[in-house]
Amino acid sequence: MKGCIMHYIDFFKRQAKNLLKDYQTRKSYSDGDITIYEYEPKYFDIDSIFIDFGNLNSIFYKYRCSEDDFKLGNAQHIIALMVGFKNWNELIKASNDELKLAKMLFDNQEKISIADFILAMEMYKNDYDIDTNLHFKFQWLEEYLKSDTFTIFPVY
Repeated sequence: MKGCIMHYIDFFKRQAKNLLKDYQTRKSYSDGDITIYEYEPKYFDIDSIFIDFGNLNSIFYKYRCSEDDFKLGNAQHIIALMVGFKNWNELIKASNDELKLAKMLFDNQEKISIADFILAMEMYKNDYDIDTNLHFKFQWLEEYLKSDTFTIFPVY
């Protein structure tokens, strides 16, 4: 069991390193009044990440991180956010099944964003009073990914 957990954690560590590498392709362009950053990423769509999660100042406000001070720990934090955890520490302490679900979400982020997934789970919990436990989340995500016309999970 421990081996599986480490496999998932190693996967997410690699993604954080890839995100940092992509971030380091940053080039700035300035017209005097405004500075624009462009990236030449290999692994991630950096601009989309900042659109989804805010600029670095908003993501790392409590860490007082600037765009010039982006480090591996910051990349790990973003990866954790991308798969539904509050921070990297929560990710590395997660159970095997929680990490498996996180990897499923990561691998399918072009089909469903973490924001949409969380919104769907909140809807089932609040509107239908369904216990959105880990088993439910797996079942829902598998059904969602199988269907091209998925609208709502059957509620009995």
